[in-house]
Amino acid sequence: MSQARNANITSETRKQIDQLNTLGWYHSLELPNGAIIQGLQSIELLRTRLAQFPIPLDLRGKRVLDIGAWDGWFSFEMERRGAQVVALDSDRNPKLLL
Repeated sequence: MSQARNANITSETRKQIDQLNTLGWYHSLELPNGAIIQGLQSIELLRTRLAQFPIPLDLRGKRVLDIGAWDGWFSFEMERRGAQVVALDSDRNPKLLL
């Protein structure tokens, strides 16, 4: 394994990986009943991130292709806004695809 160039970044990355392993989800997910499954990325952070893009709140009649959807937070949000969504992701481990 090669040495990282920045020990602080390496340390922070390891902390985030540990937290992700504990939580089990990268994105937090808000269920239809209002319950939240906490992930590494909070709902507030995800909404703030999404607000940086010119995506309308009303997507009725629109279609969205989410490539690299991971656990689907953006897919679910686009669907909540009324879009028809196709979400794709992959895993390079062929054993997991069986």
